[in-house]
Amino acid sequence: MQFPPSDEELLAGFTDQEKEFFAWYHDSIIERGRAGFFGFPLLVRARFPEPKLQEQYHAWSDKWFGRHAARQAYRISPAEFFRKIASTTFTNTKSRDSWHWMMKTCNTPFCFLGQSDFGGVPGSYGLEPSSDYLRPNLETAETKSLVHHSILSVNASTHVDDDVETTPKPGIRHSSDKNKSAQPSPGEDSISLGGSSSSADSGRRGSWESWRWDMADAATPCSESSEGYGIGDDENGFLFAQLGRLHVSAGQRDGAMSEGPWVPTNYGVVVEINKQGKPGAVYILLNLHNGRSFIPLFDGQGRRHSHIGRLTKDSSKTFTLAKIANTPQEFAQASMDFETKGTVKRLNFEVISDSECRIVHPTVDQIQKEG
Repeated sequence: MQFPPSDEELLAGFTDQEKEFFAWYHDSIIERGRAGFFGFPLLVRARFPEPKLQEQYHAWSDKWFGRHAARQAYRISPAEFFRKIASTTFTNTKSRDSWHWMMKTCNTPFCFLGQSDFGGVPGSYGLEPSSDYLRPNLETAETKSLVHHSILSVNASTHVDDDVETTPKPGIRHSSDKNKSAQPSPGEDSISLGGSSSSADSGRRGSWESWRWDMADAATPCSESSEGYGIGDDENGFLFAQLGRLHVSAGQRDGAMSEGPWVPTNYGVVVEINKQGKPGAVYILLNLHNGRSFIPLFDGQGRRHSHIGRLTKDSSKTFTLAKIANTPQEFAQASMDFETKGTVKRLNFEVISDSECRIVHPTVDQIQKEG
């Protein structure tokens, strides 16, 4: 089933008679106001007295005024869901908004991702779409402006201290940031991230010198040749968009999706955003927020809690961050193969970190619009 047409596509597809309906409706705004709800049918019959034209008008009215409900009721397929993510340019306002519209308002599907024996436990894994499952570790009033929480950043090399007062605040540029003098081009959103050192050859992990990211305005897309500002200098830190929550179901079935029950894990599924705003690898990231506060990964003696960070309670391995695909397109293809051929993707959990990962808000330092 094809996604319902956009406003532009509907307008372009109007017949001459539908164009007349559209023009009359907008030109009769005063008369419609006077007639009110119950008098409006009389206006239609007066303007289009032939019963056939009245039927055509009501058909056009259902199509035009029901367009938003049709789009929200449309249930996209898992393959289409991942293709949309793969085609999004997150530095482009229009493209990013289209992705966020899908995440928040469309009838998104539960996505079967594949199967794995990770941790010695055979299981099937799925994604419940959401753009706000993960929470940042720190939120401060010192940041100048915040990007929507559907887009966050993570540093997998920084230990999360309990004493937040001694921890540098996210989004605040430090004097040692070598790129602090770099100014965004007109039409770009300059984003500062809590992350690694801006010096690619510094070799220091866990530094809180700021990252910079060019978030281009829709009218001025970010150039593919842009030098960027050092995102990802720390190989374990990156900017990401939230995709949802990982679910697991015990057992595996050849050529079939698990019958469940599907149990939510404490891992969020995210997609990396590179310097050009393009989606990269897909990761799962441990959520240490229980809805009220953050759960410490280590006890008072610095020992790791062994029960935290397992995909299932019987898993023999713990981790906080793992890569599960190189691109979202892998899951789009896997979804198509599952639907058409019955083949199931084998998931490979490439563990990146088993330490605490600091999740922070990217912050907008400056937005310059073209005059």
